[in-house]
Amino acid sequence: MADRISRRRLLTVASTSVIALRSASNIGSATQGTERILQESFESAPERTRPSGWTKSGTGVARVVVPDGGNSVAGSKIFGMFGSDDSCSSVSASHELDLQGRTWARFQVYVFPTDRGEDGCTSKRAGLSLHAGESESVTLVELTTDRTVRGPGSEPLGEYAERTWNELVVEYDRSGETVELTYTINGDSRGTISKPRQPAESDFSKLRLDAGVDIVWWDDIEVIASKKTESGSENLTEEGLGAAGGDGKGDSDTKSSIPEFNIFSTFVGGTVAIVVVIFTLLASLSGSGSRSKTSSQRQVTEEDVRDGLEEAEESLQQDRRR
Repeated sequence: MADRISRRRLLTVASTSVIALRSASNIGSATQGTERILQESFESAPERTRPSGWTKSGTGVARVVVPDGGNSVAGSKIFGMFGSDDSCSSVSASHELDLQGRTWARFQVYVFPTDRGEDGCTSKRAGLSLHAGESESVTLVELTTDRTVRGPGSEPLGEYAERTWNELVVEYDRSGETVELTYTINGDSRGTISKPRQPAESDFSKLRLDAGVDIVWWDDIEVIASKKTESGSENLTEEGLGAAGGDGKGDSDTKSSIPEFNIFSTFVGGTVAIVVVIFTLLASLSGSGSRSKTSSQRQVTEEDVRDGLEEAEESLQQDRRR
C-alpha cells in the first residue's frame, strides 16, 4: 500500500510540476502568476449545518456531517448532498468565485460518490460547474450513474470509482479563441477538451456542486487562478487595472516597446519554476514516510465505508424529515 501511495504522490507532484512550468511560460503575457481564490475543507462549519458562503438550490439535502471511520480527506467533516427520490430532482450548492479578469484557473476537489439512491431516477450522480446569472453555465466535470466521468457536451473521460474518494483536477484556460479544459482524475491524465467561448465566458462568478438522488460527499476544495490582468479578452475590473501598473493604467504599452522584457521574464519565471519543481520532488521523497501514514489513513476498509455511509445517511435523512 505504501508503494502505491508513493507512486500516486509522485504522479501528483509531476502534475503540479507541469502546471508550474506552464504558468512560468506565461509570465510576461496574459497570465502573470497565480493565487488561491477558494479553499474549503468544511471544518469550521458546525455539524448538520450548511457551510458559510454556500447557497443551496433545488430539492434535497446539503449539510456538513462527520462520517464514522475517519473517512474524510481533510480533517473530520465532509459536505454531504443528495436530491429527492420522490421528485427525481437534483440539489446544488453554489459559492461566489472571483474569476473576473482571470484567464486560467485550476479546480481541485475530492468527491465520494455512492449508489445510495433510487435506481434510474437521474443519470447525473455528481457535478461541478461554473455559472453566471440564472441561465449561463459551463460544465467542468460530471459523474454519471454508469460510472463515467464526463466533460462539456457529455464528452466521456474514462471511469471513476464508487464508494471511495476520487480526486478531480480540472484546468480551465480561456486565454485563447477557444476554451481548453484539461483533466486529471486520481492522478491519471484524461486529456483536454476544447469548446467554443460563450458570450458569458467572462462573466462566470459562481462555482456550483451538484448531486443527484445518490448520496455524494465533497471535501477539500481548492481553486487557484491567474492573477487579474489588464490585457486579453476578459472584462477588466478597476482593481485589475490598478494592479497592472503603478499608475493604475497598466503597462502593456511599455512592455510591448521592449521585446527583451518578455524574454527575460520567461527565462526568470522558468528558472524559478524549475527550482520549485526540484525542491518539491526532493521534499516529497524525503518526507514519504510521514505522507504515507497520512494517506494510508484514507484507505479505509469496506466496513468503515459502510458504517460511514450509514452514519452520514442517517444524519442527512434526519435533516430531510425536518
